[in-house]
Amino acid sequence: MKTRWGNLLLKLEGGKIISTGFQSESVKQCPANLEELLSGYFESMSPETVTSILPHLSINQIQPFSLSVLRTLTEIPEGKVTTYKEIARRLGDANAARTVGTILSKNLWPLLFPCHRVVPSSYAIGKYIWGENQKILFLRKEGVTIEEEAGGHFVSPEYVLTYRDAWQAMDTLN
Repeated sequence: MKTRWGNLLLKLEGGKIISTGFQSESVKQCPANLEELLSGYFESMSPETVTSILPHLSINQIQPFSLSVLRTLTEIPEGKVTTYKEIARRLGDANAARTVGTILSKNLWPLLFPCHRVVPSSYAIGKYIWGENQKILFLRKEGVTIEEEAGGHFVSPEYVLTYRDAWQAMDTLN
């Protein structure tokens, strides 16, 4: 299926999405109802709209904390990034940053749960399921400035969403 990031490959089993992939050319047509659902989801990705796609994902084996981490990714607006530690803080355990990183390294649904919007506390690009270059491409398409220094790629600090500055403020509004 075509997305603003490129062609998203869906692996289906029993009518449920068991994983996603990314490739430069589309292999075959996505089922129309699923394409419509996902297109709508990508337009308004949020914690509220994520519930619309959950019944279409094979999440039976996903642990509750892992699902909480994935849902938290939908709170990161396009054009922003956050850190593993900030996600851990958001979920109530600042010491769980490494666990968050492990969960994201096994994310079966990149783009549906935008793990490309998460970086280490150093703001370096960090690892990504589809490679560092793809992560840089996705972030740049979303308007994030990537700086190159000392042979590495870093997100400019003004694009970083922190729990203290943003999520805590959102919680007090609700």
